[in-house]
Amino acid sequence: MASVSAYVSLRPMSQSNFDDWLSGSIESFAQDLMRATGRPLEATRARGAAQFQALLPDGLGSADTWLFLVLNDSNAQVGFLWLGKHPDRPNAGYVYDVEIAEPFRRRGFARAAMLAAEPILREAGFTDVGLNVFGFNAGAQGLYSSLGYQVIATQMIKSLA
Repeated sequence: MASVSAYVSLRPMSQSNFDDWLSGSIESFAQDLMRATGRPLEATRARGAAQFQALLPDGLGSADTWLFLVLNDSNAQVGFLWLGKHPDRPNAGYVYDVEIAEPFRRRGFARAAMLAAEPILREAGFTDVGLNVFGFNAGAQGLYSSLGYQVIATQMIKSLA
C-alpha cells in the first residue's frame, strides 16, 4: 500500500458535521460492541445511543468535549476525532473515538491524529490521556501501544450459552 505523509490537521466540527457524524458513530460503536459481547444489535444500539446521550448531553456544545474532523495535507477529510475529560480521572483526558475512513486506514492518519490530540489535551490542563479499545481490535491495540499507551485493566467474558 502506498505510504502517505503522516500529516493531519484537526478542524472543529460544525453542527452539520456533528449531525452527520453522530448516527454513524453510534452505529459503529454498536457494531463493535455486538462483535465484542455477542449481544443482539438492537441492544447494543440502545446502549450506544444512551451512552452517547450521557457523554454528549448538549451535543456539539457539551462541556469538556472536543470534536474534530481529521484532515490530510490536502485538506480532505479522512476521519473524526472525539476527545473529552476522562470519565473516572479528573486530571486525565480521554480519546472517546478516533475513526479513520476505510480508504485511508493503515496509512498513518490515526497515529497523526492521536499525536495532534496530545497538545490539545495538555493545553486543557490534563496530565494523562486514556482510551478504551475492544479486545478484537489488534491493529488499534498495536497503534496505541506504539504511542506509549499501557494496559491498566482487562475485562473478560465467557458465554454460557
